[in-house]
Parts: sequence; C-alpha cells; structure tokens
Amino acid sequence: MDRSIFTVLFLYFCCLTLLTFHFGICIDSSEILCIPSERDALLRFKHHLKDPSNRLSSWNASNPNCCHWEGVVCNNVTAHILQLHLNTSWNPPVDGFYFEKYIVADDRSLFGGEINHSLVDLKHLSYLDLSRNDFGGMQIPSFLCAITTLTYLNLSDAGFIGNIPHEIGNLSNLLYLDLSYAAAYGEIPYQIGNLTNLLYLDLRSHYSEPLFVENLDWLSGLSYLQYLDLSSADLSKSFDWLQTMQALPSLKELRLPGCTLNHHNQPSTVNFSSLITLDLSDTNYTDGISLVPKWIFGLRKLVSLQLRENNIQGPIPDGIQNLTLVQNLDLSYNSLSSSIPDWLYGLHHLKFLNLGSNDLSGTIFDDLGNLTSLVVLDFSVNQLEGKIPSSLGSLCNLREIHFSYLKLNQQVHEILDILAPCVSHGLARLYLSDSQLSGNLTDQVGVFQNIFTMVFSSNSIHGALPASFGKLSSLRHLHLSKNKFDGNPFEVLKSLSKLSYLNIDDNLFQGVVKEDDLANLTSLKRFSASGNNFTLKVGPSWHPTFQLSALGMNSWQLGPTFPSWIQSQKDLYFLEISDTGIPNSIPTWFWETISNASYVNLSHNHIHGELANILKYPISIDTFDLSSNNLHGKLPHLYVNVSWLDLSRNSFSGSMTDFLCRKQDQPMKLQFLNLAANNLSGEIPDCWMLWPNLVDVNLQSNHFVGNLPQSMGSLAELDSLNIRNNMLSGIFPPILESTGIWTLHRTICLEIYQNVSTA
Repeated sequence: MDRSIFTVLFLYFCCLTLLTFHFGICIDSSEILCIPSERDALLRFKHHLKDPSNRLSSWNASNPNCCHWEGVVCNNVTAHILQLHLNTSWNPPVDGFYFEKYIVADDRSLFGGEINHSLVDLKHLSYLDLSRNDFGGMQIPSFLCAITTLTYLNLSDAGFIGNIPHEIGNLSNLLYLDLSYAAAYGEIPYQIGNLTNLLYLDLRSHYSEPLFVENLDWLSGLSYLQYLDLSSADLSKSFDWLQTMQALPSLKELRLPGCTLNHHNQPSTVNFSSLITLDLSDTNYTDGISLVPKWIFGLRKLVSLQLRENNIQGPIPDGIQNLTLVQNLDLSYNSLSSSIPDWLYGLHHLKFLNLGSNDLSGTIFDDLGNLTSLVVLDFSVNQLEGKIPSSLGSLCNLREIHFSYLKLNQQVHEILDILAPCVSHGLARLYLSDSQLSGNLTDQVGVFQNIFTMVFSSNSIHGALPASFGKLSSLRHLHLSKNKFDGNPFEVLKSLSKLSYLNIDDNLFQGVVKEDDLANLTSLKRFSASGNNFTLKVGPSWHPTFQLSALGMNSWQLGPTFPSWIQSQKDLYFLEISDTGIPNSIPTWFWETISNASYVNLSHNHIHGELANILKYPISIDTFDLSSNNLHGKLPHLYVNVSWLDLSRNSFSGSMTDFLCRKQDQPMKLQFLNLAANNLSGEIPDCWMLWPNLVDVNLQSNHFVGNLPQSMGSLAELDSLNIRNNMLSGIFPPILESTGIWTLHRTICLEIYQNVSTA
C-alpha cells in the first residue's frame, strides 16, 4: 500500500476514534448503563423534591439505568450524566386567548421542595435546567456554583428569593446563564464577570422588588458575551450602563425591557459594533424622558428594534430611517401622534411592523405596497381613517394583519377583494374588529383557506354567512360578535372540524340548531352564541362531540328541561345560560360538573327548589349569578374564595344569621353581595367583620327589622350599601360614617334614609 494512503487512513481512523470518544458518534446508547454513584446522587436529589404530578416516576431503584430516566442525558461512551432537563413546560395562550383552567392544571406539575447538595456529585454535569418551577421561599443554592463543569444553567421563573449568590462567578465554563424571574430582589454580583466564556446572560425579574444593580463593572470580563438580558432590573444607580455595555465586543442581543435606566450623560453615538437586536420596551427613565435616545439611530446593523410602552410622544422619530437593515420594528403602546411618514415605506427589509395602540392619524398611503417583505402588520388602535389601499394586496408574504379599532368606514367585502388574489393563500390571522365596517361577507371569503383566525366583531356587517365559509378548513378562531348577521350560521359552520373558539354573540342569528349541526365541531373549546334567537333541539341522551372550557348560550331556548348534556362537559370554567327558559330545579349532578368553574350565570330562568337542601358542600364558584329565579328556603353557604354572588329576585326566606355568621378558617373574600328582592327577615346579623372585602352590598326589598349592626363599620372597602324598602329603625351607626360612605357616597345615604331614623 502506498505510504501516503496508509498515512491518510491512519489519521482518518485516529480522528474517528477521537470523535467517537468525545461525542459518542455511532455508539448504541441503549447498551450504556449509568454510573451507580451518579444514580444514587439523583435518587437523593429526588427525595428532597416535591413532585405532585409524579413526573419523575422513572427515577427509582427498580429501574437501575438512570440514563433512561426522564430528563436525564448521559454521555454515549462514558455513561456519565451530562444533562438534567427538569424544567416545566407550559402551554402559552393561543392567539392571546388564555384558558385559565389549563394554566392552573399545568402549575400542578411544578417541581418544588428543596434542591439537594447531591447534585455536586455529578462531576460531569454540563447542562442544568430547573426553570419554571416553584422553589418559593428558598434562595438560589450557592453549592450549585461548585458544579464547575456547567456550561448551561437555567434557573429562570423558578420562584427563588433573595440575592443571586456571588459564587456564580466561579462557573467559568458557562456559556448560558438564565436567572430571569428567578430572584425577587438583590444586587447582581460582580463575580459574574469571572464567567469569561459566557455567551448568553439573562437576569430578568418580574417580582415587585426588581434586581438592583449598583454598577455593571463585572460585565467588562465577559468578552465573549453575545446575549445579555437584564429585564426589569433597576439600573438607575449605574450611571455608565450604556458605556459599559457598548464595550462588549461580541454582544449581538441586548434586552432591557422593564428596566429602570438613568439617562444622565448618555452619549449621542455609541460603538455597538456587533449589536443586531435591541429591546428597550417598557423602560423607565429616571428623568422621565419621552423621546427615543439619539444613540439608537446610529446602530446601522440593527435588525430588531423594540421600543413599545415607552410613552414616546410626538411624531415617529425621523432617525429610524437610518436603520435601513431593520426587519422588526415595534413602536406600539406609545403616544405617537403624527401621520405615518413617507420614509417608513422605504424600509424595504421590514418583516414585522407594529405601530398599534398609538394616536396616529391620517390615511394609510398606497406606498404601503413597497414593503414587500412584510409578514406581520399592526396598525390597530389608532385614529387612522379612510380606506385600505389596494396595494395591500401585493404584499404576498403577509401572515398577520391587525387593523382593529380604526376608522376605515369601508365595506368589508372590499377589503377581502383586495386581499384575495395574493395575500389570501398565506394569511393566517386577520383582525378587523371595531373598525366601522359595513356591508356583507361574500363568497370571496372562501379563498382564505389557510386562515387560522378571523375577527370581524363590533362592526355593522349584515346578512347571512356565505356558503363558502364552509371551505375554511384551517379556521380555529372566529369572532363575529356585535354585528347584524342573520340566518342560521350553523348551516355553513358545521363542517369546520378544527374550529376551537367561536364567538357569534349579539347578532340577529336565528333558527333551530340540531345535533347534526354540531356533530363535526369536535375541536371546539370555547363557544359563545348569546344574544341571538336560537332553539336547541337535541335528544335527552345527546352527548356533544366536543369538550368545552367556556360556554355562553344566553337567550337560547334550552328548556323545558334542564339541559342534561351539560353533564358531559367536564372542563367547564365559564358557563352562561341566562334567560334560556329552564323551569326545573337544578339536578344534583350539576354541582359536580361545575365544581372547577370560576363563572356561572343561571339568571333569568324559572329555576326552583331549595338550594341549601340540595347542596352537599358550600358554593365555591368565584362568580355566581342565580338572580331572577324561583329559588326558596335558606341561603346557601359559601367557601371563602367566592368573590361575587347575586341571589336577588328569588324567594329566599328566614334569617341571614346562618349565612353570615358561619365562621371560616380565614376571612371571606366576597366583594359583591346582592340579596335584594327576597323574603329575608329578622335583624341584620352583627357578623360583618367576617366579610372584610365587601365593596357592594344590596339588601333592599326584604323584611329586615331593627338596627344596622355596629360591625358594618368594619367594612373598610365598602363603596355601596343599599338597604331601602325594609323595616329598619334606630340610630345610624356612627362608626359606619368613618368608612367614607357618609361623605363620599351621597346616593347611598339617600337609600339608607328611606328606612333608618338617625339620632
């Protein structure tokens, strides 16, 4: 064999061996068994954790290969533990619509408890992620800083309190450090400057006491730092924060949203040679400045500039036109009051343009068509008026259009006609609510076959939904509330199997809705169709194909029996079936079905029965409205968490004593209590000190006698008290005057005078 060939092959196999040893290439990891001492260290660590959802069930002695445990990554050759992924993921809101029940359910899977010192025994650990957990009440353990092999450490949003340990500066191999939302207060230690290999640093805090930074001298040692996030930190005492940060030669992303900054002695130009992303959203300058700092206009390499919520006043700053490479420009939630300048339409690289929630006026020029790279366009919540220019239809890359709360005064089908030829194929979200639109929807709507969200609420759009609506097979969110639509929408909506959020409240829709009309809506999670004229005709054994978290059917005809199909909806947290013609009593299964709900409205029906007798447990629903029914008997008991209760216009009778004076382990949280127009009698009990959060109390039109109790004077939050049309007498309690009702709420006093004689 030729010697040179032999040499090449020899070097090749040497390199392959080294790669295999260091990176585990082509090794079957299924045969790797973890190191027993490291397995024991993990078991000790687990022993001190709180794991309410048993996520670490695989971490047990009967499963000896810890390399296969949940969240554990081992080296494929040496079997040493390299990574621990113990973060808690969460489902963010879809299109801005939070489903509170699911967020709460996810929080039940958070790790808590203590972080055991045994982690230090993992001598090869390079990656540790404990983010988004609940270690509330404990400080960041300083012994973590003894794991000097760490290159990745993420303790963000984990509920730690206290100062960041200075020893973190010992982790000289760190490439990624994320302590965002991790500490409630404390100064950033100068020892962080010892992390000379750091590429990413995030020290944000969302607690009421932000991180306080006396100076940023420690930054000077981070010559490789590429990403710096100090969100919400108080930098007001660091007068040279800008000069210090611009000295970081490798810095590409600087994020300071929510920070308190000192504008004193800032230069007009800076030398951020590598900076491509700058986020100064929601910053608080100590001198109250409301202008964009001039040094920003010299950052010619910027690709992303975010200045939302900065109270920037006046016209859109001309200096921004110097940032010719900018792709993401966010000036939303300021006080900009000019028209849109011509030069803005010349920033040809713009992909994301957000000017929403300002006071911009004038029209949208046809030059908008020059921004051919636009993906997201937001002009919402401004004083812009006129018509949408036809050039909008040439922006074929658009995925989101936000034109809500404008003064368009335009036919809705004209806008859809503009978008149809080019934009419709890729458009995912279209927001046109409350923009003075009129006319009707035509079959042109059917070309938007990839649309995900369509919002037309609060306009004057009329007519029936076109048949082509049934072609919108990708549609997830549809909002048509507060318009003048008519006809039966379910004739065209019934084929939309991916629809998860449907809101058609307050229109002129009407008709009979049958089982088949709803059978294909299997993805539906939130359904709101109140304020129309529908009749639901389903069989007594009907079980919907969907599972709803929110249901609104006010003004439907659901009777004559209580709708038994609601029993199948196990995830309800919002239920509104007011004025639906229900004459029955509330079945016992109903209380279990809504046991996790936070809002229930059954008002203006003909529901009867003795509520206190059919309830096994006190009412626990946060907001509960049973007004205008035929309920009678004693008042029901409440759990401490209830904040809003309306039982008015029923026939509840007897004394309030059992309801009001029943002691709990903690003060009641109720703020709104309406018991008006019942048959309650006797003296008003003297137990109001148990209800310190009450703001609005209505006891009018009952049969109460005697004095107002002295304990009403303990209601320091009380704003409204209505006790007229009773048979009260005696002296107005002097202590009640000290709450402020007497001097600040004259109308309330007039209500009281109708049946209280004062000394």
